[in-house]
Amino acid sequence: MDQDGKEVLSVGNARNAPAASGAYDVSDANNLRWHEKGGSGILNDPASDGRMLETHCSER
Repeated sequence: MDQDGKEVLSVGNARNAPAASGAYDVSDANNLRWHEKGGSGILNDPASDGRMLETHCSER
């Protein structure tokens, strides 16, 4: 959590990747992906069974 009590996710070494719109970042291991557009974002990360999970995030 940050100093304002908000949850914070730090990907560490991420690189910017081409996106049709918004910002798209991919971890060096290529297993975490963050796509941000406007006030919302989508985090894709792998589940233990190999499926990719998608978490939708938005400003409150």
